[in-house]
Amino acid sequence: MPLLETVKPEDAQGKVKEAYDFFNGMAGMIPLPIQMVSTSPDLLSNLIDTVKYYVNESNLSFSLLAHIRLLVAKEEDYPYCLNLNQTILKDMGGLSQEQVDAVLEDEGQASLEEKEVEMLKFVMKVVKDPAMSEMSDISKLRELGWTDKDIYEAVYEGFLMIIRGMTFKTFKMGE
Repeated sequence: MPLLETVKPEDAQGKVKEAYDFFNGMAGMIPLPIQMVSTSPDLLSNLIDTVKYYVNESNLSFSLLAHIRLLVAKEEDYPYCLNLNQTILKDMGGLSQEQVDAVLEDEGQASLEEKEVEMLKFVMKVVKDPAMSEMSDISKLRELGWTDKDIYEAVYEGFLMIIRGMTFKTFKMGE
């Protein structure tokens, strides 16, 4: 049982209802991590604004972002989002279970463009150990056409997944 009281979808009002409606319209559901953030309507609004930004304004593809979330969830032992992002990649991204399994074994096997695979590898490298970032990594990504903004946003999404996973576990949302 979760340690915090969250807003059930049928009880949502105001900012929480707006956020739930957005997510339900986009994904056909309101995932537990989103429900968890309902305890703070203003932070939930900020989260939805971030999601909208990634969807509408970022150069990072839907598939790359889902791969980042998938692999960080695996790295952080965050089963709920591991399963959720597998489903997203299959249902919305058109991947087979075999393709998802392949990337879970080796991020280099991601069904992405070459430049996206390199970005994914970099994000996973720094998520595992931020001290491992090097100018040669950034230079390589720039040579592939990524901007510093793109690189920052990809890494930021990776670290957001760590925060989401840790708070999810802290408040025992999946139990």
